[in-house]
Amino acid sequence: MFHLSVEESGLQEEAWCSVLNTHCPRLFVWRVEKFKIRPVNENDYGHFFNGDSYIVLNIYSKGRGLGYDVHSWVGSKSTPEEYTTAVYKTVELDAVLDNQAVQHREVEQYESCLFKSYFSCFR
Repeated sequence: MFHLSVEESGLQEEAWCSVLNTHCPRLFVWRVEKFKIRPVNENDYGHFFNGDSYIVLNIYSKGRGLGYDVHSWVGSKSTPEEYTTAVYKTVELDAVLDNQAVQHREVEQYESCLFKSYFSCFR
């Protein structure tokens, strides 16, 4: 039986292509949908539904390069399958970024100050 490493699996994830082609600070948001991740329209950034799980990546300037904070956000009514997918995909994204990302877990109503700082609806 053939198994892909987390990094190899990540390199096959279509959603990460835009991340790998980003060379400046930027925010990305994806929603978990049937074991896959789908990009969220930028106009909808900050609108999280309690029945869903999301992945949020903040790319920021760090010295002469870039830094990464990747968050898995879990809604209070998110299914275990969605939450597990979000966590796995967060680890996968970190592997694609050469394990340079800081991983964060966010739970609805208990979001970190860092996470809230990305979205005007939390201010």
